[in-house]
Amino acid sequence: MTLLHVASKEGAVKIIRFVLNSLIGHEKILKSLVEATTYYKFTNPTALHLAAAEGYLDVVQCLVEHGADVNVKSDDGKTVLHWAAKGNKFDVVQWLVEQKKANVEATDNYGTTVLYWASQYDKWDVVQWLVEHGKANVEATDNYGWTVLHWAAQGNKFDVVQWLVEHGKANVEATNKDGMTVLHNAAQMNKLGVVQWLVEYGKANVEATDNYGRTVLHWAAQGNKFDVVQWLVEHGKANVEATNKDGMTVLHYAAQMNKLGVVQWLVEYGKANVEATDKYGMTVLHWAARIYKLNVVQWLVEHGKANVEATDKHGMTVLHYAAQGNKLYVVQWLVEHGADVNATDIDGKTPLNLAEEQKHKNITEYLKKR
Repeated sequence: MTLLHVASKEGAVKIIRFVLNSLIGHEKILKSLVEATTYYKFTNPTALHLAAAEGYLDVVQCLVEHGADVNVKSDDGKTVLHWAAKGNKFDVVQWLVEQKKANVEATDNYGTTVLYWASQYDKWDVVQWLVEHGKANVEATDNYGWTVLHWAAQGNKFDVVQWLVEHGKANVEATNKDGMTVLHNAAQMNKLGVVQWLVEYGKANVEATDNYGRTVLHWAAQGNKFDVVQWLVEHGKANVEATNKDGMTVLHYAAQMNKLGVVQWLVEYGKANVEATDKYGMTVLHWAARIYKLNVVQWLVEHGKANVEATDKHGMTVLHYAAQGNKLYVVQWLVEHGADVNATDIDGKTPLNLAEEQKHKNITEYLKKR
């Protein structure tokens, strides 16, 4: 760091003024010093960035008076206003916009605006001012199509979410490039309070689907967000049998991700259909066996009464999938609980044949003895 960087970060305005005034008449040196960058937190800010981030308005004003550019960007594309908003430096934000016409809609390398950074750090007073007085666009999107509301919901910034919807008129149903709504984000990150508010007061659609056909409930189940799953079904009336583009239900997702608690609740209280099949004819049990989730396999068979002999569109049973994998303990458990070792798929292959093809020696030896 140069002396100017250190002094700016510490708010030493008298030192800064002395140094800069002493360089009047030496414009090239002055310009070079004011524009100099330094390595700081994986980026290269100017002294003005550092002063703004720390909230030293007098230092910011002094630097600008001596030629510092308010729209200069650090290596990550952030302007001085980005840094001030991120640090919740209200006076600096206000001065930069009102007095120096700093660009409120400037974006960094990720496409995020000043409003985004204010919302990320729960600075709702800065958020409010930027929208009401700075006329910041609440629907601006980053490089991934996320709005400020998406980020606030994912980050559990309840006050910001509430204000953006009620006063900023932010669109609750805005979707990012993956088709995910704000509610998808909140559910995915287990932000129950935000989920509840978005549904009850924001009137967010619980059945909204992303580009892959996944509902909010799919995301909550996949992420093992038990409280969110429970609330969405009991209070949000979310459809337990909703399917994605591959025909996978919420229960498929929970089983696939080994979320036993969610699986149990969906079956026992949500009345989810354990025999539901995806577009390939695979049941929940097929998926659990395919990815070797023995605890889920056991529960589905013993308590969910899942059919061990169910076949997919290729005629493959649950045992076929387990044998094709390389988890002997799943194969053993299925066989001990009634799975037919001689079942054949549409190509006439038994579980043993598939194990042999995959060169799973232990499974091959075990099945030959049955």
